[in-house]
Amino acid sequence: MRTLFPAIILIGFFACLSACDRQSQPAGKAPVAKTDESAINDPEMAKKLAEAKAAYAKLTPAEKAKLAARWEKERTTLPISLTEARSIKIRPVGAAETTLGARAPVGTPTVVAAWASWCIPCKLEARELARLRQQYGRDKLNIVYLNIGTPDEERAKGLGFLRDAGAQQLGLTMLDQADYMKLTRVDQVSVPRVLVFDRTGKPISVISGAVTGKRDMRLANAINTVVS
Repeated sequence: MRTLFPAIILIGFFACLSACDRQSQPAGKAPVAKTDESAINDPEMAKKLAEAKAAYAKLTPAEKAKLAARWEKERTTLPISLTEARSIKIRPVGAAETTLGARAPVGTPTVVAAWASWCIPCKLEARELARLRQQYGRDKLNIVYLNIGTPDEERAKGLGFLRDAGAQQLGLTMLDQADYMKLTRVDQVSVPRVLVFDRTGKPISVISGAVTGKRDMRLANAINTVVS
């Protein structure tokens, strides 16, 4: 996990913070991220954001272009279907191991979101998903929140992360990184990433980068499509 961290944190930096805050970029240029006030007010997130900016500044133009291409692939690649993913094992902390199919049965629209406690924008995403959990009953929308970090570290820090985000109701559930890459069809472990499936289990949208404390229309529009 640690060998992947620099690339992950840079991709997370690209993702910060909202599609609403991004401006279109010329082809081949790395996207420019804007900061969010709620991130700056969180000392840990602000520190990680500063580290990501410093790391990005040291990259060569070729490295920046490569990272931009990697980000574009992550942004556009749809996951496998929930039918194909039904046997993937997930591990709720404090409960028995189960499967993605059991947690997100076909027949109800589903949001699957991946996170880790060290992720720069994941706390913002957690707040928005907690709001959605309150807005939609479980008969209207499945929300599966999956932690893909190092298990021992995330068991120690994950519950505190959820508490700080006001998102305890999402629960701490672990997903192996190999299964994450199988699910997402992306050969890179990066978060946050939100997958939206219709009631048949077909993937209809992928959102790479954080949703924001304000309303993120990418996620809102995708959910409106599947629950209507």
